[in-house]
Amino acid sequence: MVKKGLVLLAAYFVIAAVLGVAVQGFAGQVWNSWVDYRPPRFHHQLSPNPGTPPLVKRVIVVLVDGARPDLVEKYATTDGFTRIIKEGCWFGNAWAYQPSYSVPARAAIATGLPHEITGVSSNWYDGGELGFPNIFSLAKEKGLRTAVVGDSSVYGLFKSSIDTYIEVGETAEHSRIAVEEAIRLLKSNDPPDLLWIGMAGVDKAGHEYGAASGEYRRAIEEASRLLGMLLDTLAGEGMANDTLVVVVSDHGHLDTGGHGGPEKEVTRVVLGLIGPHVARGIRIDRRVMYTSVAPTIAMALGLPAKITAYGPPLVWAFTDDTLNITAPYSLATARNLYYHLDALAKAVGVEVGGLDKIRDTLTDAESLLRSGDLEGSINETVKAFDSMLQFYESVRAAASHGGFKWSAVVAGILALMVGVVAASSRVAGRRASIAAILSGIAGIVVFWVFFVGVERFLPTMSSVNELGDYVGAVMKSSIAALLASGLLVAVVVRLKKLSPAARLPYVLIVTHVSLVAMASLHIYVTLVFYGAYVRFPFPDWSLAYLYYTSLISDVFLLLLGWLLPLAAGLVWLLLGRLEKTGIIEA
Repeated sequence: MVKKGLVLLAAYFVIAAVLGVAVQGFAGQVWNSWVDYRPPRFHHQLSPNPGTPPLVKRVIVVLVDGARPDLVEKYATTDGFTRIIKEGCWFGNAWAYQPSYSVPARAAIATGLPHEITGVSSNWYDGGELGFPNIFSLAKEKGLRTAVVGDSSVYGLFKSSIDTYIEVGETAEHSRIAVEEAIRLLKSNDPPDLLWIGMAGVDKAGHEYGAASGEYRRAIEEASRLLGMLLDTLAGEGMANDTLVVVVSDHGHLDTGGHGGPEKEVTRVVLGLIGPHVARGIRIDRRVMYTSVAPTIAMALGLPAKITAYGPPLVWAFTDDTLNITAPYSLATARNLYYHLDALAKAVGVEVGGLDKIRDTLTDAESLLRSGDLEGSINETVKAFDSMLQFYESVRAAASHGGFKWSAVVAGILALMVGVVAASSRVAGRRASIAAILSGIAGIVVFWVFFVGVERFLPTMSSVNELGDYVGAVMKSSIAALLASGLLVAVVVRLKKLSPAARLPYVLIVTHVSLVAMASLHIYVTLVFYGAYVRFPFPDWSLAYLYYTSLISDVFLLLLGWLLPLAAGLVWLLLGRLEKTGIIEA
């Protein structure tokens, strides 16, 4: 019986390894469905261009990568940030879309569209230039000069519409060099009309040291100093009176470092404006998304009203003497979103009520605009935007039909696992099988303790910034789980005399199946309620993170499953020797 059991055990773990290879291939497909995500494709009409004149001659966008607004307000007590807060308009309740990564944020800020519409879903995006109307393409359409300094992601997304690009190496001096290069462009004979400056110093400090560190604080102080230097240059060159400066961040950072998840520390963003026609020293605490930046820039430069933005232009930032521009332009962008959402709902095949009421609100805004009640028109337009964003969430909910076609697959997997456990338990014995199941459960507890406590990976997407580190942490935690389960079941079964050596292979099979079954709980839930692959609408990213982590852990638990019987066998032999020497009772 011993020989038969060992042969069965070896065959089982060979099959497990083969399944591990299959799961690895499946996990690769899941990963590709995220990084190569393709949004719904459709076309929609645009509102007639309102033909409004520009508010300013020039717009400068300063993206302070990784800056947390709460810590900016706490640490930047002098220079640039302070001047924007005191002399410009500061939005204290601005937010990013999820996942809160850098490349998707840049696409959203420049186009006005969220990630599941642009198709830029991760930092691993490799889909080339975006074809949506954006601040760079519309500036070129109007014949304006565009430039990007120190932001390779923005250049990659919009390169055909960027006249000048200056690369800045990812060093500790990135922010300083980027601002100095930008100032050089501004002082040139032909300065750009739309200038995007990327500042990476704060993000670098956040990743390396965390937002609670002194290094992060000093990086914010340095960013503020450089912003002050930029504002001083505009004043010295006589540009301050015709230049709008927009300061925004793409995400924040956890105290321990990292971003990508849903935490407030990473999804709240910096957003401030300073320049002509901007109200001085006001703070707006209305909730806004960074998708409102694109229509604001387009409106300020008098660009064609072709931006479709998930949020209104930041009209609250401008003085009342601009209402003749902000009111018609906001209404035009609102109509664009109305047409867009109507087409989106049809493209994804859902019927959601509410568009008729939104159309009536836009009609009211148009009537007020024609009657000269500009402020009333803006209020109705903003009301329409709020309703349209709610409509969008309704479209997402209606399109979230779940992954019920995967229910049969899940049921089959569970039935197979139950069958293997039941068959093995008949031979192993009831008490030994219970010990095996509990050892498998203990193994998954060890996995998460090791993953979080030792590898320092929190159960959030904010932990996934370097893929290799993440996969390595899952592998080490899986190994710890296998070794712990094998050691525990061997100790309990041997010391409690729950099963003889001949039946140990069957006990180990039950242990391993239980461990894999417990590690796969998030997979079952995701498959049934969402599906296997990323699609429109995006999943709950917290669940998606646990789903993918479970997939990767299953790969290692299956491929390296032989570590469990190896650990159990060694412990079993060790305990046998200790019994022979009388150290422990036989």
